[in-house]
Amino acid sequence: MYRPRQRARKLSHEQRWTLMHMPPAISDRDAALAIDASVSAVHNARWQLRTRGPSCPVRYRVCRHCGELFTARTNNARAAYHPECRPEALKLIQQRLDAARPIRPDALERAHLWTQDRQAETRPRATNHGQRWTAEDDAVVLELMDRPIVETCETLGRSLFAVERRRRVVRGTN
Repeated sequence: MYRPRQRARKLSHEQRWTLMHMPPAISDRDAALAIDASVSAVHNARWQLRTRGPSCPVRYRVCRHCGELFTARTNNARAAYHPECRPEALKLIQQRLDAARPIRPDALERAHLWTQDRQAETRPRATNHGQRWTAEDDAVVLELMDRPIVETCETLGRSLFAVERRRRVVRGTN
């Protein structure tokens, strides 16, 4: 059935396939009747088939990792690598980022020593060592969450490791 003055809609895959195999001598109006589409949709689809061919638009790009050409169906930045090259390329990018990040080699060791020292300081003063945590203790942990952990240790009479662990439990990060 002919659809006059209707907004052009994209054709389905089956309609496009049928249109592609119709002889060009058939008018747009007759083709629209045959595939149940609007005349403008048929006209636009025929123009696209003439100018771009029957396939979807394909872009050829150079893989940033190996330098060879590959087909990319999108303008997405992820299409900068072959699917096979992508994991290796991302590893190299991460290594470059890690190398550029200024990390002092002794920073981890210093942080570990700080934690051990604070634990050694707070453990002898832990009057509630080995006691079960109560709802009141949890309320204090939540209330002092933004304060230094050593203050929370002194307030509760617990060691540093105990308060660290309880903070994670109360926050739900376990």
